[in-house]
Amino acid sequence: MQERDTMREFADLSLERNSPLPAYYQIQAYIEKLIREKRIIPGDRLPSEREFVSVFPVSRMTYRQTLGELAQLGLLVRRQGSGTYVAYPKIGSSPMQVTSFSENMAGSGLRAGARTLKKQRFARPLPDVAAALMLPADHPVIYLSRIRLADDRPVVLEQSWLDAVLYESLLTIDLTDRSLYRVLKEQFDITITRRSESIEAALCDEKLSRKLGIYAGAPLLKTVGTGYDGQGRPVEYTVSHYRGDLYRFTVTGYRELSGE
Repeated sequence: MQERDTMREFADLSLERNSPLPAYYQIQAYIEKLIREKRIIPGDRLPSEREFVSVFPVSRMTYRQTLGELAQLGLLVRRQGSGTYVAYPKIGSSPMQVTSFSENMAGSGLRAGARTLKKQRFARPLPDVAAALMLPADHPVIYLSRIRLADDRPVVLEQSWLDAVLYESLLTIDLTDRSLYRVLKEQFDITITRRSESIEAALCDEKLSRKLGIYAGAPLLKTVGTGYDGQGRPVEYTVSHYRGDLYRFTVTGYRELSGE
């Protein structure tokens, strides 16, 4: 997709030298206005330092400070070796709720999708998979690797394992643009009612960068979780890598205050 020329959107920017507001703040307010009015939209690249200072009487340091402030606010995102872009709104999710990726996307007004990278049966599970699914060391498992999409943008790489004896027909089911939880319900009458989940920060490696369409070293959110059915039996074990520039987790909790 060809990048839009956003420099033209700055044609009516006027920097007031006698203003009590510093130049970087005036530029920041103007860029925020462009984003608010949708004159520049998510994915648009901002003018480079060279382009900007060739038109406006400010230093590169001033313009760099402006972009840095807006990046900290989450309105812009910097891509190494590429430039600074208008950020996509973060997709919100709560690890305390048992919802599928598709349900999370629907709640954010986005269209969920899925692209299957690999489906395979393994004769033996990895030790952490066996422990999570409470399987013997020689019990066969199904491995699913999928890229989950939001409005056709790669958002997360999901790697899931399930009991191959119980769910082997998953290997023949087309999971393109389908929720695994919904397939489990429709095909096996299994409902995931509880999840245990851990979340940690991670960095994108070269392999993940090619799959998620981001640069190596970009921030990720890594989750490791197990889904359980209504009888408390483990059904699926999933390791997910979410793009840090597109996703956020929100946790709400309560506690009694002692007043001390």
